[in-house]
Amino acid sequence: APSGALTVSTSFYPIQYLAQAIGGEHVAVTSVTPTNVEPHDFELSPKDVTALSASSLVLYVSGFQPSLDDALTQVSGPTVVDLAGSVDLVHHDGVEEEHEEGATEAAHDHGAAAALDPHFWLDPVRMQAAAKAVEAALAQADPAHADDYAANLDTLNATLTDLNTSYSTGLGHCERTTFVTSHAAFGY
Repeated sequence: APSGALTVSTSFYPIQYLAQAIGGEHVAVTSVTPTNVEPHDFELSPKDVTALSASSLVLYVSGFQPSLDDALTQVSGPTVVDLAGSVDLVHHDGVEEEHEEGATEAAHDHGAAAALDPHFWLDPVRMQAAAKAVEAALAQADPAHADDYAANLDTLNATLTDLNTSYSTGLGHCERTTFVTSHAAFGY
């Protein structure tokens, strides 16, 4: 990590993207999940768990990576931020669930109708909610750079707003609205 940079560990790429976009030059961000690896199935090694303990901040989505959920019960030291409660997750069947402060989300289970769908990053509006939580966590961990984090959040929000407008405009008049996939990851 660059000297003085806040060390941030993230669960997988979309969360890494948020941390890098908001943290900018003030953070050193690593993803727990290696590139080209299925995050649902990735098993953290003891070395990975030790690396988590060395971070200042861990950003993740509970219920998405069981191995990471387990690892986080073994670490002490970093501030751990679960983004699942910030993004208004919905059930796989499309029914939204209200969240209480600090509530634990259902385990990630594509087969259970009651399970919450953790794939929120495909929705730019939900990504904005996650980005706000990331910015707040960075500002709390590193108040000296809070103004930079807020400015970077504004820039990221503009990008996500443009993306949402593009999606809404481009997909608003589709003849078909059915999406066929081998993985239930596109509910948002």
